[in-house]
Amino acid sequence: SREDISGRLKDGFQLFITNVLVVAYTRIHYVILGVQASNKALGYFVVADQIVGAYLSLQGMATSGFHAQIVKDLKESNFKETHQSRLSFVVISLAAFFGIAYVGFFAQDLLKILLKSEGVAHSLNSIRLLSANFFTISIGSMIVIQVLLTIHKEKYLFWYSLVAALTSIPFCWWVTPILKQDGVALTSFLVNLFGLPWVWWAARNHGFRFVCGYEMVRLAVAFILILAACGTIRLLAVSVHVGAGWPMVVSTGPISLGAMVLILLMVGFVEFKNGVWRMNVAVSNGSRFLNSFWL
Repeated sequence: SREDISGRLKDGFQLFITNVLVVAYTRIHYVILGVQASNKALGYFVVADQIVGAYLSLQGMATSGFHAQIVKDLKESNFKETHQSRLSFVVISLAAFFGIAYVGFFAQDLLKILLKSEGVAHSLNSIRLLSANFFTISIGSMIVIQVLLTIHKEKYLFWYSLVAALTSIPFCWWVTPILKQDGVALTSFLVNLFGLPWVWWAARNHGFRFVCGYEMVRLAVAFILILAACGTIRLLAVSVHVGAGWPMVVSTGPISLGAMVLILLMVGFVEFKNGVWRMNVAVSNGSRFLNSFWL
């Protein structure tokens, strides 16, 4: 009926405006860069943005399977808590740590796939700034999609999107003539950096807890070890004169990924028993943590 249609439109109007605001303050940065700098600067930024966007898409695919389980958990607990979000948090965090470490050490080789050697330096800072979005965007999206939207708390997204649009667009307009493509990357970094605590607080305000205790300690240890592994692999690759661009990425990518798996095994996040891989995130005992770390 007409009343049903108007009621549904009214219920979804706030979310619709939120989507409009998000598109506005993310896409208008491209326009600002083209106007305030040049098309060449826009091209340098787009290359870095597309590489980061591709990895973000892979992260999203890795965690999309948790959504149905999280909704089920929420319904069974009368929308009070979900244990599946903790697992999703850990998966996203580990993937983000690996992405940040890999971009940090192999950014030049990734960019040489798409740019000429003289253009790599122009996108280097941008891709490293944007790589922080592996964590901020992914964790923020997980909280938004898997928690806030599920419990119909769109108002938090609306107010954040409104504030982000009103502040990021003037900031981007001011900083772009100075830093060019790096200014747009800095704007994106700051918007997502301040957005994550907001959605985190919104979820905690409704009683949700995602990860705590020794899980956070093990995440920090894993991040440090992943950084060390990527740095070591980079030095070894350079010492044996592995070529830049595709050869470097193809040769070091699987090695870095294998090093990450070994690190997860050592830290205790991943276990391999009876021919089956599984993720272990239910550790809250100190002795178990130390045993999993040293063994």
